[in-house]
Amino acid sequence: MLNMLCTAVRLGYMTIDKVPSAFQADVKKELGIQDVVEEQPVETVEPTPGQPVEESPVEESPVETTPVEETTEQPSISE
Repeated sequence: MLNMLCTAVRLGYMTIDKVPSAFQADVKKELGIQDVVEEQPVETVEPTPGQPVEESPVEESPVETTPVEETTEQPSISE
């Protein structure tokens, strides 16, 4: 079955999209077809010529603490 599907794709009778999903991976492997992986462009920041490059310190935001209310409940003793 795999040979028949590979031959059909090779001869143009069938596209890889028309191959049943159970056989697609094997057909791609047999024919050397690789999935297209879109690469994300790498963004680079280049300093403007003529201006000095300054490193700005990273400011940390202050950590806010939530006040904890302490309860002074004492168990009532009943006799």
